[in-house]
Amino acid sequence: MRRALSLILLAGGVGSRMRSATPKQYLPLRGKTIACHSLDIFSKHPDIEQRIVVCASEFRHHFEGYDVEFADPGPRRQDSLQNGLKKARAPWILTHDAARPLLSLQVLEALLATEAEAATLALPAKNTLKRSCRSQHVIETVDRSEIWEVQTPQLIKRSVLDRGFLAAGEETVTDDVSFAELVGCPVQIISGSPCNIKITTPEDLHIAEALYAKI
Repeated sequence: MRRALSLILLAGGVGSRMRSATPKQYLPLRGKTIACHSLDIFSKHPDIEQRIVVCASEFRHHFEGYDVEFADPGPRRQDSLQNGLKKARAPWILTHDAARPLLSLQVLEALLATEAEAATLALPAKNTLKRSCRSQHVIETVDRSEIWEVQTPQLIKRSVLDRGFLAAGEETVTDDVSFAELVGCPVQIISGSPCNIKITTPEDLHIAEALYAKI
């Protein structure tokens, strides 16, 4: 399904678990920053008419040579998203974490083929899940058959996202398609890829290096 899209690349956060003064998305991976790898697949896609990078001004030089616009980050993810949304012109919004550099074109096209007004990439949970109390004693084993681990990008119709922000008010929302859930809009799950990892720890960066060599 072809549609006009504005990409919002969320590149403003700081990854404390990387044990580095540099935010994780600006660490190098195979000759360029993780954030630029995350942007690359969107840079020439014919349906994406606008690319908005949400990041602080001191990191904008990393995106020289890309056809992008910038928005300022906010204190929360949803504030950063809303700042990007204010500059978006297309009727459909595609959001992506700047710390996911290994998205494939095949997976992206599967997401864009949906007719749903909101959709996300996700993988079914593989590990046994336990619910615990505060003392870290197991309360129960969770049925994982209906549990999914969400990835980005996520696709949301602009009008749905606008209504979701109004419905959220001051509530903190950490997942973009949750805004669609708040207004009763069904969210379609599209199968993601194990390679589409989010780099959060130094170990993740080593994994990304190994995966990059194979794709």
